[in-house]
Amino acid sequence: MSSRRISHYIVKCMEVLDNINSEDNIVDNEGRIPREFNGYISSFGACIIQNGLLPAVAFFENKNANSQQDRRKLMKIILKVLDEETKENSLFQYLLKNKSEEKILRKEIINIVIALQQVIRTYELV
Repeated sequence: MSSRRISHYIVKCMEVLDNINSEDNIVDNEGRIPREFNGYISSFGACIIQNGLLPAVAFFENKNANSQQDRRKLMKIILKVLDEETKENSLFQYLLKNKSEEKILRKEIINIVIALQQVIRTYELV
């Protein structure tokens, strides 16, 4: 965990939240975020540490999950922060295609998660 990298990712997270298409955005028209996303992003970091990166991402990208909000939106935001040029639409697929870089990607994703936690808390949670 690098405070310099996290600071860099805080800025990128804000940019992604400002520019991501409305279908994938977690911020509503009034600049608020459903409070469930605060819990999801907090539990995602712990899930990575307990289960590993790929299982955690697979769990959060589950289309059949019985969750109040669509957790997959967080994975898309993380993917855009990680690699804004990617053509992939799924963090899981991106990780599979870049399996040789999993150790580096894990560290970067954890830094992004920490940054995104901080950014989410700057919004009104409803």
